[in-house]
Amino acid sequence: MTDPICPLCGEQTRQDADAGGSPECPECGSAIVPRGSLSAVASTVAKSVGAGLVCLILALLFLPALLQDREAERRLPCLSMNLKHIAVAMLNYENTYKSFPPAYIADKHGRPMHSWRTLILPFFDDPSLKSLYDRYRFDEPWDSAHNKDVTNIELDIYQCPSQPNSKDPTTNYMVVVGDHAYSDGPHGRKTADIKDGMTHTIMLVEVADSSTWWAEPVDLDFNKMSFKINGSKRQGISSYHSGGANVAYFDGGVRCLSNTTNPELVKAMITIDGAEKTPDDSPSPPSR
Repeated sequence: MTDPICPLCGEQTRQDADAGGSPECPECGSAIVPRGSLSAVASTVAKSVGAGLVCLILALLFLPALLQDREAERRLPCLSMNLKHIAVAMLNYENTYKSFPPAYIADKHGRPMHSWRTLILPFFDDPSLKSLYDRYRFDEPWDSAHNKDVTNIELDIYQCPSQPNSKDPTTNYMVVVGDHAYSDGPHGRKTADIKDGMTHTIMLVEVADSSTWWAEPVDLDFNKMSFKINGSKRQGISSYHSGGANVAYFDGGVRCLSNTTNPELVKAMITIDGAEKTPDDSPSPPSR
């Protein structure tokens, strides 16, 4: 047997072959183990560390792909479920009233009182949303005690799955309000008003980090918003999706606009009657 050595003071000692356990160092009294045992422990530790490093490297290599897959799972419901269903509800509203819902219903003083998001609740294929609409009182403002009690509820249809901490009654979907945008505010557009074409004119957009309740009559202001997708201040079309944000068009088509989309093109697609020339980087037709 190899003579043990003290790991603290470095003194060597001899161990009786019949003795059990670990000997004590004659100099400092610390327990010591044979050299061979130390080598075996060191080898085991080295192997464990090596295996851990391999696992860490593999995890780092595959993590981006896993995160992209998870984001794709979130972006698809936002685009093809939420935005698409909202767009269809707005088209159903137009089919009934022969105009798209106004951005808001105003009170007698012209102040916004009710949101378009409340107006279209009966036009979803969801009885619970129709029930919510029936309980809402249009003779009171959206933030009356009664209406706030009714609307203080998270609606999945109005929230993007990628939005963090979305367990509240806020919304990620808005229209753009302006003289030549989706609505001037209290008035809804007729299909004949969309002179730039239903297929190429944006009706509905995604907005990240909105603190707006879904029943609150607040949307993007054409004169104040940024037309850059995912601009730094997020006062415009924005999202937590990788590389872009989602929009819906007046004909019900939906599309993800990339962060590199020309802001002038975005502005042109928002206006209903600008007759703007389409830049060279016009995106492909929206999905149906």
